[in-house]
Amino acid sequence: MHHLLAGALGVASPGGRRARLVILTYHRVLPAPDPLLPDEPDRDQFQRQMMTLARLANVLPLPDAAQRLRDGTLPARAACITFDDGYRNNLDVAAPVLRNLGLPATIFVAQHAVERGIMWNDLLIEAVRVAPDGGASAVPEFVEPLADSSARCALISSLLRSQKYRSLPDRWQFAMETYQAIAGKEPPRLMMAQEDVATLPRLGFDVGGHTVNHPILTTLAPQKARDEIVRNADWLATLTGLRPRSFAYPNGRPGRDFNATHEQMARETGYEVAVSTEWGAARTGSNVYSLPRIGLSETSSVAIFSRLLKTCLR
Repeated sequence: MHHLLAGALGVASPGGRRARLVILTYHRVLPAPDPLLPDEPDRDQFQRQMMTLARLANVLPLPDAAQRLRDGTLPARAACITFDDGYRNNLDVAAPVLRNLGLPATIFVAQHAVERGIMWNDLLIEAVRVAPDGGASAVPEFVEPLADSSARCALISSLLRSQKYRSLPDRWQFAMETYQAIAGKEPPRLMMAQEDVATLPRLGFDVGGHTVNHPILTTLAPQKARDEIVRNADWLATLTGLRPRSFAYPNGRPGRDFNATHEQMARETGYEVAVSTEWGAARTGSNVYSLPRIGLSETSSVAIFSRLLKTCLR
């Protein structure tokens, strides 16, 4: 069956000048399902996805795929795998699956997330996780009952929407104060440590930049946005001994979260490719400093084939 599906996908995504490039985006790969993270695959789901991808697609390292996209030399059914932020489970859970299947991937690392051990959004998720069922009267946002996971997921979505576009200090302060008021303890470390990041190239990963603080770049003055991109690249080069070649814009919506000015900053920093969160497949002539990506929630071979096919035909 996979041979037939691969053949059909090759019609929609041929090689050469008519090629399509599908870039998959992940954040975490969980050791087990988590009701508060319903959009994140667990180990078994991820393994099924990667096994199907290995059979249906030609998976390339992102910098190589971007160069071949420019040159018009992509193979049929070209695909890349990427992870945003730098979660520890990329190394513990996802990496063994990828290694066993011989699949390359890029991990985009946000500097302060690694240095702090947790991101602001995860502080809020963890606060909701440990909040009592009846809410927490000391925190205004937590006054509603939290008797089931759907109520907790709804609160998480509301909190993240309300904080995402605030200033970097304000959203971090709100997240930390909320977590401390609810949990009353040190937050867990969810991200890789610096020594973990340093090992990634030796494990075969392309290590990409994702800014220092994971800001919405359009909310910053130009020099501050440039500083976020450049300092992160320099930090990664020091840790890994290699200049990073790939970059991902935080949040990643073209025109709202970044624009042509930030694309030029990535280019001038030395990046060879940058990715967004715009949904779609890249093709000859696509801007390699704003390549689209897709998420993948499907796990059956036929459903994954259908998702890839629809993406390539858009």
